Amino acid sequence: HVQTPPAPPSTRTELDVPKALDEVILACLAKDPGQRPQSADELSQRLAACETVSPWTSGRAQEWWDLNRPPV
Repeated sequence: HVQTPPAPPSTRTELDVPKALDEVILACLAKDPGQRPQSADELSQRLAACETVSPWTSGRAQEWWDLNRPPV
């Protein structure tokens, strides 16, 4: 696990994940700390630059959790 790169989020969900968002998430998970966003401001800017097909709303979040909630 320490050296194996993580799978892009887009390969692990039925949702469309924009390539730019995949890249931001993978950067956050980079093994080399120098490859990760260096501040919350940098991360915020990179996330804000990601284009989405449709905005993430509380309704869409609820739908996602209804589909993906772990069993109790």
